[in-house]
Amino acid sequence: MKVAYFDCFAGAAGDMICGALIEAGASIEYLRSSIDAFEMKELKELALEKVIRCGISATKFTPMLETHHHHDDHEHKHEHSHKHHHHHEHRNLSTITELIKSNDKLPDKVKADSIAIFELLAQAEAKAHGVDIDSVHFHEVGAVDSITDIVCACLCIDYLGIEKVYSSKLTLGSGHVHCAHGVVCVPAPATLALIHGIPTQPGLIEKELLTPTAAAILKYYSSSFGAMPQMTISATGYGAGSLDPSEFANATRVVIGEIDEQKSFEQDSIDILECNIDDATGEMIADSIESLKDISGVLDISYQAITMKNARAAIKLSIMATTKDSEKIADKILTTGLTLGVRKYRAERKKLYREFVKVKTDYGNINVKLGRLGGAEGKIVFVKAEHRDAKEAAQESQRTTREIAALAESLAIQT
Repeated sequence: MKVAYFDCFAGAAGDMICGALIEAGASIEYLRSSIDAFEMKELKELALEKVIRCGISATKFTPMLETHHHHDDHEHKHEHSHKHHHHHEHRNLSTITELIKSNDKLPDKVKADSIAIFELLAQAEAKAHGVDIDSVHFHEVGAVDSITDIVCACLCIDYLGIEKVYSSKLTLGSGHVHCAHGVVCVPAPATLALIHGIPTQPGLIEKELLTPTAAAILKYYSSSFGAMPQMTISATGYGAGSLDPSEFANATRVVIGEIDEQKSFEQDSIDILECNIDDATGEMIADSIESLKDISGVLDISYQAITMKNARAAIKLSIMATTKDSEKIADKILTTGLTLGVRKYRAERKKLYREFVKVKTDYGNINVKLGRLGGAEGKIVFVKAEHRDAKEAAQESQRTTREIAALAESLAIQT
């Protein structure tokens, strides 16, 4: 399986992502012919140049626009409508969607991916500005810039045959930037709306390092955000940003390679929430676990006996949680009154591909969980019947729970 890993040590912008993918092997001629089919009068050309960022060679991809505004990775391109913008030509989500659909040079997958990314972007802008999604307007410069960056990124990923995308933590930057509405804090409100649940880091300088466009592209494509997966590397590319600070190489890096699907495991990140409890009764602990187990995002709950200082007997409560829900779950743990604090840390998780099948037996339908090595068509290496289903079937027959579970598991492997 061909995969790409985006290393966002210096953040990312739409044109930085495109520059990295072009340097890694995507065809600029293919991009130019596809984008030319839009007939956007504001776009002069797709310029490409080799630049140096802190001693590292990188590719600068720039959509050259017919405007006095200079293209800037770190300029806000999106805004909702205001009276003083009436002299601009506006494009909203529906007009951009129609524009993308009408370009016959784009493969259907590229059209679908581009539109989905624009939907993420428009949702984030709507949330940030407190307006309806249809009221989010991309002004003339920003619209052409965003269309070019997003569609070119999707064309590159399609051209290179990338089947799965991973990303590092996203570097955000800090400080403030000037936009059409005045001064706003970095990260931009739309960027923040997009990166809920994604691991981030601040960055070394007070500039905008992650743009809303890049955040939308990476959120849409990336399966997980963390360490680079094990792969056989075939290509790398550096996409340069407009800034050239002395502190670090301002570029987004893409690493492309192959993962052996027969040996590969799925990877993602989860949060572990822990607390030590030394002054609660068994009933209180049981009630609290009962109140926590069905919360959205709780993957598993366990506890173990430990000895705290002064030889005091206690338990350690541990909860596996999805990264996007862990903050809410930590708050809920604190409201149980069992503990004064909750520890939280992120863990990389390696897992089998999971599949659930419903097996028909003479004793009723039994749900069975399968674990496959290397995706949906991989070898089954784990099989387990749902205990509750097997137990209920056993109660209505002369068979034991174990017998029915074994029968269901045997049938599941055969299907």
